[in-house]
Amino acid sequence: NAKVVIGRKDTKISSVNDLKNLRGVTSKGSSYEHTLVQNNITNYFHDTGNNFFSDVISGKADYTISNISVFKLADYPELEAKFILGEIRKMGWAIKKNQPLLRQKILEFFEYARKNGIFDDFFKHQAGMTMQSAQNYLTVLHETYQEGYFPFVFYGKEKGLPQEDVLATFQDNEGYMWFGTYSGVVKYNGRKMKLYNKESGLVGNSVFAIDQDKNGKIYFAGLDGITILDKKTEKLSRKFEGIPFKGIFLDENNVYFYGDLGLYMINSENKEFCLNKKNPNLPIRINSVSKNPKSNQFIIGSGNGIYLYENNIVKKLSEDFCLYAYYDIDGNLWLSTESGFYFIDDITKGINESEKINTSLNIHDTPIKNIKETKDGSLWLISDYKIYQLLTLKQKPIVYDSHIGLMNHKILSFYTDNEENLWFGFSGGIQKLTNKSLRNLYPENLNSTVNSVFKDKSGRVWIGMSSGIHYIKGYLTDFSKTFKFQNNSFVVGQTKNNNILIADNKNIYLVDEKNLKIKKSKEFKNPLFHLNDIFVSSSNEIFLLTGNAGIIYYLKNFKSELQTIENKNTTLLTQLTEYNNKIIGSNNTGLVVFDSGTFKPLKQINYHTWALRLDSVKNKNSEKYSEFIWVGTQNGLAKYMNDSLTFVNNNIFSETLITAIEHADNPDMIWLGTDKGVKYYNKKTNQIEFTIDSRDGLLGNEISVDGLYLDKSNILWIGTYHGIATFDIKKKKTEKFTPICRIESITINGKNYFKIPERLKSNQNNISFEISGLSFKDENSVEYEYYLQGLDNQFASSKGEKNIATFPYLPPGKYSFKYRTKGKDGIWSYYQSVNFEIRKPFYLEWWFIVPMILVVLIGFLLISKWRMRVLQKQNEKLEKIVAERTFEITEKNTELEAQKEEIKAQRDLAEEQRDEIIHQKKDIEDSILYAKRIQNAILPPKKLISKSMPENFILFKPRDIVSGDFYWAAEKNNITYYAAADCTGHGVPGAFMSMLGISFLNDIIRTSQKELKASDILNKLKEKVIEALHQTGEAQEAKDGMDISLCKVNSKKETVEYAGAFNPLYIVRNSEILIYEADRMPIGIYDFDGAGDKFTNHEIKLHKGDALYTFSDGYADQFGGPRDKKFMIGRFKKMLLEIQDLSMEKQRDYLEKKIENWMENYEQVDDILVIGTKF
Repeated sequence: NAKVVIGRKDTKISSVNDLKNLRGVTSKGSSYEHTLVQNNITNYFHDTGNNFFSDVISGKADYTISNISVFKLADYPELEAKFILGEIRKMGWAIKKNQPLLRQKILEFFEYARKNGIFDDFFKHQAGMTMQSAQNYLTVLHETYQEGYFPFVFYGKEKGLPQEDVLATFQDNEGYMWFGTYSGVVKYNGRKMKLYNKESGLVGNSVFAIDQDKNGKIYFAGLDGITILDKKTEKLSRKFEGIPFKGIFLDENNVYFYGDLGLYMINSENKEFCLNKKNPNLPIRINSVSKNPKSNQFIIGSGNGIYLYENNIVKKLSEDFCLYAYYDIDGNLWLSTESGFYFIDDITKGINESEKINTSLNIHDTPIKNIKETKDGSLWLISDYKIYQLLTLKQKPIVYDSHIGLMNHKILSFYTDNEENLWFGFSGGIQKLTNKSLRNLYPENLNSTVNSVFKDKSGRVWIGMSSGIHYIKGYLTDFSKTFKFQNNSFVVGQTKNNNILIADNKNIYLVDEKNLKIKKSKEFKNPLFHLNDIFVSSSNEIFLLTGNAGIIYYLKNFKSELQTIENKNTTLLTQLTEYNNKIIGSNNTGLVVFDSGTFKPLKQINYHTWALRLDSVKNKNSEKYSEFIWVGTQNGLAKYMNDSLTFVNNNIFSETLITAIEHADNPDMIWLGTDKGVKYYNKKTNQIEFTIDSRDGLLGNEISVDGLYLDKSNILWIGTYHGIATFDIKKKKTEKFTPICRIESITINGKNYFKIPERLKSNQNNISFEISGLSFKDENSVEYEYYLQGLDNQFASSKGEKNIATFPYLPPGKYSFKYRTKGKDGIWSYYQSVNFEIRKPFYLEWWFIVPMILVVLIGFLLISKWRMRVLQKQNEKLEKIVAERTFEITEKNTELEAQKEEIKAQRDLAEEQRDEIIHQKKDIEDSILYAKRIQNAILPPKKLISKSMPENFILFKPRDIVSGDFYWAAEKNNITYYAAADCTGHGVPGAFMSMLGISFLNDIIRTSQKELKASDILNKLKEKVIEALHQTGEAQEAKDGMDISLCKVNSKKETVEYAGAFNPLYIVRNSEILIYEADRMPIGIYDFDGAGDKFTNHEIKLHKGDALYTFSDGYADQFGGPRDKKFMIGRFKKMLLEIQDLSMEKQRDYLEKKIENWMENYEQVDDILVIGTKF
């Protein structure tokens, strides 16, 4: 329901201000009269509702106001709806709570009426149009007189277009966007564009039309024929090669292609036809084909005229050159010809000049060349430089052209996607419109900091900027130029009697609100500092604020002398308000109060306060209201009441700078201007409902101080440091969309697959999935979540912007890859899954194991029998031998006595040799201990890392006396390098490799003539190791080398570069671990798939508080715990998140104690090294 102003078509009425100069008619005591009084309109007379339209037609009145009667305007051709007064609101009924049966019956009736069309029939009977048409009608009225530029998003060659003539725009049933150009067609997933051209199988590079049938096949029509993409196989095929086409039309069974050589078809059996050969009466130069949804009748628009085509019978309707002919969903025909634009409800009666609608729709000198229909019932009429959105014939269309931000280039294509984003294809790129509730105002003129916004009684919106004073009333006026102000420091405000107050650094002016003439002026004796804002108290005291200058200029009234107030309490004083008959201000430490001609402390907050807004709350006991102040600070939102200040919801406002606060039309809400955009805050739920920021098209995320203003039409004016915008919450889309999540590609052992096989070989175990969230509201807002079901916890799930999931060295088993996504609306899609199985090696399969067990058992039985026979023969032989030996033993006793003496001598010799071995062992251990001293000596001092990152720790626990793990650091040209490495082996062999690695790293840094990237250092280290160990890659030689993670820290630029060989870098930021994966190759020679030739360089911007961790695999691989298992990397990650509140030194102690408790009675299995640094 809405109140609509209705007047004669020849009476110009476009705003409330126009009504003040005209005479109206309304009924006494009605809501219409109340609306007029609210808008200070007094020139009207009373009459009964039945006479309103006749009073306006006769000239007794210039206008009236109505709601439901607006839909009867079709019966009054002299009248038209002008604009909506107030808001579009929903209406409803109320029933008593104690009547549940009545409520249930009403709900049942509503459901029945909705399903059976009773509502639409009743509404049409009452209003003369369907409910959908009525809603569209009100939408047009609401948008017709809006001003400003929409926040369009541009896509050109830098975004991936091969060429910027966008001939066709389309979205397929999977959610991908397609753009046809002269250089091929591109498929866009929100992150990148994939090009299909002649080289990749397209019949030709020019693509004029794109469409898709119910089987998923996508058709591309162009100058050289038709290309068909089969989505099931991703293969391209060609049809009608060499024939130029400009359009495609699909019905239930067939696909039609048309152009300058006639009409062609592919039927449901995939057979090809030239319909002009079957029926020569069909035209040749065809511009459009459309089918009546209520019959089998086709309308064909061509350069030879307009034709009906039904059951292979052709009938020519007109000789007119037809640009486009289109049947809408209701079977109405729309025709665009050289002579005009027509609406025809029954084509069999012919084309009458009376059906021409150019004048009623205000479409002149701009022929319509294409027509699109969207699911909301809108028709989009496309010309060369304008697009008209037609919602109802009872109202003029909404126009999209250069006045609302559309490029002034030739329009080549148009499309509305599943999320209701509008795509405009030009001869010069693509523009996308997502947010129609936001408009940027005069960005070419208003492009500096906004310091005040308000609306005067005459409907002018005043905008104070550092560069001048402007107001908007139908158009933009530079008021500072009108009065020839020469200075560049302006502020504007309003006195309590509604006059305009303007000050610059030399003068102050009082301007009459009605005629904009200067009533009074005062020149200052000395120039003032740069002014930021102006405040007028209830007693007309004037305060001029300077912000950073820390000075307040005070006038008790306009005639009084200017006073300068400057003390520690005026430092960064940005805003004033009145509370409990006192003037309260916000400064760099909290709240101050104006008392006895100066500012004094009121409330210490220890945060810079920026914004103040008075509000009230209802007392639970007394039913009275108590005032309080909303306080915007550098660290969130607070309430000040009765000398007590309380912060609200630190979780959503922590580290948020709030610079402006404004009341909302909904009393449960307030608007907050922050350094992260505008937030719509629910006071009851203590939650942010939504945010408006640069991703929506706002001119910058930082809202200027006191930069929010809500006018009586519920339009929010938003001032930023780069200009001003308006936001209409009534036009904000309430329907939210969930992105479609698709798998872009699957890589197995480095090879791409279109679809993953259900069963993989045992060695096909390095798998990665690339996924895309297809949402185009804001491509940068898309996030992903995925995990692999069937793995140990060491493969944790990923959540964030990363869209590639990599799972290396998967063991045999059944797996399910689960993935989902969310977009700007914040709604996660349902999990989708891909199931696959990695088969076991053949020697672990049952069909191999069972026969082998049988073979072993049979062999064991045969061997046992053979062995028994052998033992029996051996027993007989042994008995004979025993008898012989008994005799021999007796003889040997004598010899043994002699041998006893010899053994004693040998024992003494053995003891001497044992002592010698002990001595040698001590010498070896002394040598190894000395080697440890040497190894420790070449390890870098901790202060090298501390120079860039003072907070750090190194946990270094060798398994043996000397270690195969090592850490290294160096400093050159104020840049710090450090690394954590794990050499092949441990103990003495590993120590040799570690000394080699440290020496090579020092040599690389010392001898380099230029600054090296982290990846360059690893590439050089790899070359030196291969050269030093004479590695050639032959199968029989040892593959000695090392795994390493290396960081390069530039503290001035606040960046870190990282490169890694198997060892990753973890960064803990805002309670989340960011993982930068290492390359899957070591420092040294290697011979496995999936590795590259060069190391990847990661350049990372550091944030304050970032914690960086590099480490070897010794910590995670240590056995222990109650179940004799490895510590595992998942438990290691969780532990890093748990210790973020500890200092770096305490983190080291915690890690050491944790691993020692874990080992308990187990031996250390490998060297342990962890390096932690905090930025």
